[in-house]
Amino acid sequence: MTSHSLFETNLRELESHGLLSESSSAALREAVEENCPSRRFKNCGDGLFEDLQGGARQRLYSRHDPEGEARRQVEAWLSENFKSPSRLVAVLGAAGLHHVKELADALPDGTKIFLVEPFPEILAAVLSTREAGKIVRPGIELKIASRLDYPQLLEEYRLALRKMEQLSLSVFIHPASSRLAPEIYHSIAAGLAERSRLEFANRETALHFSQEWLSNSLSNISAIADSTPIEA
Repeated sequence: MTSHSLFETNLRELESHGLLSESSSAALREAVEENCPSRRFKNCGDGLFEDLQGGARQRLYSRHDPEGEARRQVEAWLSENFKSPSRLVAVLGAAGLHHVKELADALPDGTKIFLVEPFPEILAAVLSTREAGKIVRPGIELKIASRLDYPQLLEEYRLALRKMEQLSLSVFIHPASSRLAPEIYHSIAAGLAERSRLEFANRETALHFSQEWLSNSLSNISAIADSTPIEA
């Protein structure tokens, strides 16, 4: 199977399971075009990417043991940052997707993983080199957003939050992705955290007014029952 046919197979698989929005799918398809104008990073193979704006190179995952590397990254993150169970984990940076699988294996059933890769060319490169149909195990829900459009990323995240009962958020930033473009990934992380906070505040406000409305309704029912009947 050629890299392009593998990419298309993976993309159709992700689309068929509702893991990608239409806008992210379009961004990924544009990223594999030969003269894509929005591409910032050049895929040099084996997880190595070159920044077309500055020429620096960064390898996003190990050539020799990517699974072992990902396992160590996830174990370190869990021990340092995952102090209480969270049902929502934002993963910033697709890298080789090995860390996503390791996270899914380590997290409890019912967890939702929201994977963000702001540079579609990076995720497109992964989808062109490995099968991605079974990134996460059953019991874990995955959503993927991939486009360098900050408002659209936050909107996709907001839509994902609407189906969540608990809004506590944990954030995993892939170490190599963070070195690749720290200002981008950390800015997105802050935006997602703020969006979670706003959604929580909105729900608390709605709950308060709902309880107030119910209380007033019950008071009105009592008042009506005690009122003098109107003579016909």
